[in-house]
Amino acid sequence: MKKIGVNVIILVWFCTILAGSCTSIGGSRLMENFFSYMSIGEVKLLLPPQLRTWEVFLDEPGFLVVLVKDYHSLGFVGQLRLVFTDGHLSDTCFFTTNLRQYVTAIEKFNHLRFEPGMVFLRTKIVPHTRVYVNSNFKKEICWYDERFEKMQYSW
Repeated sequence: MKKIGVNVIILVWFCTILAGSCTSIGGSRLMENFFSYMSIGEVKLLLPPQLRTWEVFLDEPGFLVVLVKDYHSLGFVGQLRLVFTDGHLSDTCFFTTNLRQYVTAIEKFNHLRFEPGMVFLRTKIVPHTRVYVNSNFKKEICWYDERFEKMQYSW
């Protein structure tokens, strides 16, 4: 009985932290349960324990890119790239060998339809998320909060 009560308190605390950090700033949904403006610590809590030790790809002032290998998304295994701008999640990208099938799964799961472009397939998720598929070069699908892009252009 005591253990259940402690678990409920921890769960409520965790949900409060996630909801507060994302909604107070106006985080926009990225890939799966990731939202823009989440802190590095919040993102790590969403990862399974065995994936919380990630590889740092790029670490510059105000900009951190990490790679999570063997990430599972909608039944597909691949590499997850997380981009943090000023300590907040701004982009998520997923690389998988079955990109075409993964894109179909994303369309069904999120009720999306990608618009064909010159090189990319792209779509928008309200309020601030852009999603694009780069199948020509990197074989990736990425979600990003367009507000970070606007902020970077202002630098």
